[in-house]
Amino acid sequence: MSMIMLLLLFNLMLTASYEFEYFQMVQQWAPTFCSGIGVTCKVQPPQNKFTIHGLWPSNFSNAKLICSGGDLQQNKLPHRLSTKLKKHWPNLKCGNDFDFWRYEWRKHGRCSNPPLNPNQYLHTTIRMYLNYDLLGMLNAAGLSPSTTFRQYTYMENVLKNAIGAVPSLRCNVNSQSNEDQLYEIVICFEENSTNLIDCTYAPGNCPDWFVW
Repeated sequence: MSMIMLLLLFNLMLTASYEFEYFQMVQQWAPTFCSGIGVTCKVQPPQNKFTIHGLWPSNFSNAKLICSGGDLQQNKLPHRLSTKLKKHWPNLKCGNDFDFWRYEWRKHGRCSNPPLNPNQYLHTTIRMYLNYDLLGMLNAAGLSPSTTFRQYTYMENVLKNAIGAVPSLRCNVNSQSNEDQLYEIVICFEENSTNLIDCTYAPGNCPDWFVW
């Protein structure tokens, strides 16, 4: 292969690594997040609710996204947005919420710029979260948190029927019981951040049976 062809191939690979093609909207179940191995949360016991982990630009090839852009600035956050973020996107580990939002922007959010600047990224994440009340959907199907083991396919189908797309269920291990437990649910969106898609390229890691 000629040097010119190698350079062209390298440029194509580099360009692809910058592009995102869909979003993973990740919500975490606070009690199981905080009871996972190696995790210590500031507030004990944590609320029985799903909170935001983050909005992650991703691509179908799982190529690494190399991102750059401006930083998230606390003094430029509108008060109304900041209030919603504190309520729905808390830093469960140490309580410094802004540090958590800034970390998620630096690690993930900048990969969506363009089209999203820092405040738009936060607004979009909050909008997705409020539009998809996962706990309400599970409760409506007769499911509520307990020590009962849940079947992956059953819970997946409950959420699929409620939101209209296949979610991804992710588990960690309880630090005391060593049982697999649901701690994250991911729903996926097209690049426009509005249309849902199946989380085919962001599979879950839960076993066939787990606790929630």
